[in-house]
Amino acid sequence: RPLKSTQHRCQPRECLRAVLAWQRPGPFASMQSSASISEVAVEEKPTGCLAQQALATPIAIAEASGSASAGPQLRAAVKLGSEPPKKRTRTSDVASRYALRPTGFKDVAGFEVQGLRVGAGCGKRLPKTQSWCFVPMIFSALGSVPEHLRGEGISTEEQIAEAQEIWDQLFSHWSAWRSELRKAIDIYGPTRFVNDFLPRSSGTKAWTTSLVYGEPRRFGRLPHPQGHRQDAVLAMLQCDTQNQIFASVMALADGS
Repeated sequence: RPLKSTQHRCQPRECLRAVLAWQRPGPFASMQSSASISEVAVEEKPTGCLAQQALATPIAIAEASGSASAGPQLRAAVKLGSEPPKKRTRTSDVASRYALRPTGFKDVAGFEVQGLRVGAGCGKRLPKTQSWCFVPMIFSALGSVPEHLRGEGISTEEQIAEAQEIWDQLFSHWSAWRSELRKAIDIYGPTRFVNDFLPRSSGTKAWTTSLVYGEPRRFGRLPHPQGHRQDAVLAMLQCDTQNQIFASVMALADGS
């Protein structure tokens, strides 16, 4: 529909009404994209300098006309034709952002003679307690979670075996510590060890610890023995081994 003009002066609001009138029924019901608006506009070109300059971009007409409501409505209508953004999917194969990923090894101060090293570049904020490391070591030495403590989300024997590679990347002497603890458990008696140091039962309210820090979805979780029992297990190791473990944990937490 041609626009009315007064003394050749452009009437912005009249131009906007003319553009919106072409989209009947309802100004925005059938809008799919800015291209469809332009195609309709080609059939009937209204007069007026504003409509001729910005006919292909209805959003510009709305903004130039000073309409506070038409602009956002046109923008919403144009966006209807665009594809929605893809949702990010999380899988168990994707490492958590809290996972420790060393970029190499660094020496542990005071233990250079023993060749003690830990993963470098693990600049994560680790827990104040060392259960994130001690509990996995206990069950790594056992090789599996006792049957009475198994349940949904609890680490399997296969997951424990797979996790050893990760721990070897964090602590150079992890395998040696694990082997020494396994020998101590065999001397103490595996059944007696389970009864004396591990939780009596598992449940939804029982405490658990990730088999690998920051990656419970991939490696599962472990039953959490009480702190004083963890200390008693570590006391089964030689003093030098205990010192190596504590020094290594402190060096890893340094994050440099």
